[in-house]
Amino acid sequence: MKEAKIVVKKEAKSRKFTAAKLPRKKKTEKTMVGSPIILLLEGKKEGNVHKLILDVKTRWNSTFYMIDRFLVLSKLVSDVLLQKPLGPEMFTARELQQLRETIKLLRPFEKVTLEISSEKYVVISKIMPLLNCVTIEIESIQPNLDIGIELKRNIIAELKKRFGKIEFLYMIPIATILDPWFKNLHFRDPVACQKAIAEVKKLAKNSVQDTSSTECSSMDEEQKTDNFDLWEHHKTLVHKKYKKKQTRTDSAKTTNVNAYLSQPLISLKEDPIQCWEEMKTVYPDLYILARKYLSVMDSSVPSEKLFSKASLTLSKSRNKLLGKRLSKLLFLNSVDDFWFHTS
Repeated sequence: MKEAKIVVKKEAKSRKFTAAKLPRKKKTEKTMVGSPIILLLEGKKEGNVHKLILDVKTRWNSTFYMIDRFLVLSKLVSDVLLQKPLGPEMFTARELQQLRETIKLLRPFEKVTLEISSEKYVVISKIMPLLNCVTIEIESIQPNLDIGIELKRNIIAELKKRFGKIEFLYMIPIATILDPWFKNLHFRDPVACQKAIAEVKKLAKNSVQDTSSTECSSMDEEQKTDNFDLWEHHKTLVHKKYKKKQTRTDSAKTTNVNAYLSQPLISLKEDPIQCWEEMKTVYPDLYILARKYLSVMDSSVPSEKLFSKASLTLSKSRNKLLGKRLSKLLFLNSVDDFWFHTS
C-alpha cells in the first residue's frame, strides 16, 4: 500500500503544479472564458469543460474523484508538463494503469456512498444487500498489477473484519428479511439465515399476543367509559372469532413467515412501505414488525441534511424565527411536491 500512496501523492503534486503553471488569461480574455461562443469555437459544448479536482480529507470519495478526473485529463496534463522542464515528472504508462485499476476497485464504494446518502428509504435493511453486492463486485475484479492485487486483498480483508459477522446481529438481519425488496436473498451463511427467520417467527407470535391483549384492555375501557356503543356486539364477535382462530392456528402461524418468504420479491422501483400496507391484511403480525424495523435509519446523513437545511433557513436575516415556525418550515420543505398537487 505504500506504493499506492506514493502514486496518489504524485498525482496530487502534478495536479497542483499544472493548475499553478497554466497560462493566465488577460482581463479581456477572462470575461470570455466559458462563454458559449468560445466553447463552440473550441468544439466543446457548454457545461462539458472539465477541471482538475483536488482531494479534501473531510469529503467522502474526494480522492476517488481526483484520480478519476486526472485520468480523464491525463493527455492534457502531459502536454502541459512537457513544456515545463522544472515541473514534476509525468506518470508512466504503468502508473496510469495502476490508477485505472485503483479507480475500478474504488468505484463500488462511491456508488454505495451515493446510495446511503439519499434522502428516501435509507434504512438498515439495505446494509446487508449493499455489502453483499460490493463484496461480489470486488471479488469479480481481476487486477493485473501488484498495487491492484494488494489493494483488492486489503479491501476484502477489511470488509470481512468490519462486517464479517453482520448476519449474526439482531436488528439488521430481521429488518432485511422484513424488507420485500430483499427478504432472505442476500444471506451467505445458512445458519445465520435460519436463526434470523426463527427470530422473526418468535417476534411475530409475540406481536399477535400483545395486540390481542391491548385490544381486550381498550375494549374494556370503552365499555366502562361509554354507556352505549353501537359497535359493541361487533367488537365482541370479532374478539371471540379472533380467540378461536388463535387457539386453532397456533401451528399455522409459525408457517406464516415461510408463506411470506415464498412470495416473489418486489421491484426496486416499488415502495416497500406501500407494499406492506397492501399486505397487512394477509400478514398482520409481520406488518407490525415491518413498521417497527423498517423505520430505523442506516446512517446519519438524513439528520445531517436536516441540520444543514435548518442552518440555511435560520439565516442572519431571519434570526428571529421561533422554533415552532422553523420546524413547520422544515417539515414543508421535506414534503414531496406530489402532495401539493393532489386534490
